[in-house]
Amino acid sequence: MHYHTCANDLNIESRYYDIKQMCKYFQQIHNKGFSFLHCNTLSKNLSLLNDILQFCKEMPSIIAISETKLLDNNWANVCIPGYNFLGTNSPTNAGGVGLYIREHVIFMRRQDLDFNMEGLESCFIEITRQRQKNVIVGCIYRHPSGKLDTFTEILNQKLNHINSLGLEAYIAGDINIDCLKYSSDRPTGEFVDMLFSSGFMPLITKATRITYHCKTLIDHIYTNTPEKVTKSGICVADISDHLPCFGTFSSKLPLENQKKYHRDFSQFSKQKFINDLDEIDFMTLVSPDVNQSMKNIEHTLSKVTDKHAPFKKVSISQRKRLKKPWITNCILVSIKKKQKLFKSHFMSNDPERAKEYKTYKNKLTKIKEIAKKNYFQPQFDMHKGNIKMSWKLIGMLINRKKNKVPHIPKLRYNKCFTDKLNICDKLNEQFTNIGPTLSAQLPA
Repeated sequence: MHYHTCANDLNIESRYYDIKQMCKYFQQIHNKGFSFLHCNTLSKNLSLLNDILQFCKEMPSIIAISETKLLDNNWANVCIPGYNFLGTNSPTNAGGVGLYIREHVIFMRRQDLDFNMEGLESCFIEITRQRQKNVIVGCIYRHPSGKLDTFTEILNQKLNHINSLGLEAYIAGDINIDCLKYSSDRPTGEFVDMLFSSGFMPLITKATRITYHCKTLIDHIYTNTPEKVTKSGICVADISDHLPCFGTFSSKLPLENQKKYHRDFSQFSKQKFINDLDEIDFMTLVSPDVNQSMKNIEHTLSKVTDKHAPFKKVSISQRKRLKKPWITNCILVSIKKKQKLFKSHFMSNDPERAKEYKTYKNKLTKIKEIAKKNYFQPQFDMHKGNIKMSWKLIGMLINRKKNKVPHIPKLRYNKCFTDKLNICDKLNEQFTNIGPTLSAQLPA
């Protein structure tokens, strides 16, 4: 196959990997580049994706989701801890796309790159970098009924436009074009040839959807900088009937330093803490200046608190566990076993072994639901008179996330303005000139 040959020339080979191997590649590229994961999954199956991410010491920089099937009123239920979410919903009962971007990644939405055609949803962002090319990341879902020739033509225009701007690009999605038919199906061959003519390399070269009856390669990742690919592959994980695809790239993203800390109560003794508080002579902390008095008291109390419950930096694994405290070590072991069964049983094409896997999966799902209920029930009972804490628990229960307004660039005269002062100046210029502009357009 032609594009297999091209991929091999650049040492790009998308093998099948288990979750542990994929997470290892995410960790290896940390601080050297970034990682990109694509999954085809319903929003209601995001808990399975969260289960997989529990095993990653270093989370992927960006997660692209296709066929989200989201509605406008349920975005609050799709939170993945540590990520910002952007998405495009579908007007139908199928489709929709979303991008999860790590909280420390600085980005802006590029709605001007989105597709405006029936049977297709897309979502694009731009990551601005200093002294390097900016990075475009996108996710596309093409409905099976969509017109392939029209899609090929419009995608070609988009890719050429990105190239003309001098941007690096990484695009993933469920395109519903089986690239394994490159040699036997003319429209598919023309689509793949278009990618190459636009300077984009497909990074996934093996089947991503495998059933008892057929194997298809319909989940894709493309880039116009294949020389920066350090690893690409397909993860054998049971998120949906499509296998997740991933890539790691030696292209650094601009980051915001956001170290998180928490108080360590592992060695905390309530009685020793009270004893130290009793020894404080608060009268010596009081001065005629009330502000200085409060400052003295706060400093003294903080010093005692730091002694018994010091601040410690939160590791990535601890952050994930703090978000889901009901996921115990035993449940994590069971999740790992379930993934091994998926690889050895479900992928074996043996109905009996597949049945054994499904039975174990269903039992684990029930255990997780019971563990979650057993965690929250006492919490609600304990705080039933505290409205604020009750709402906080409800927020945890439904994965509610505080709304963060994404930084949207302002476009004027085909130029992008991201600096706040420049945006204010341009808005001021726009509104102060409305009167004279309209007056000049009136007939004499």
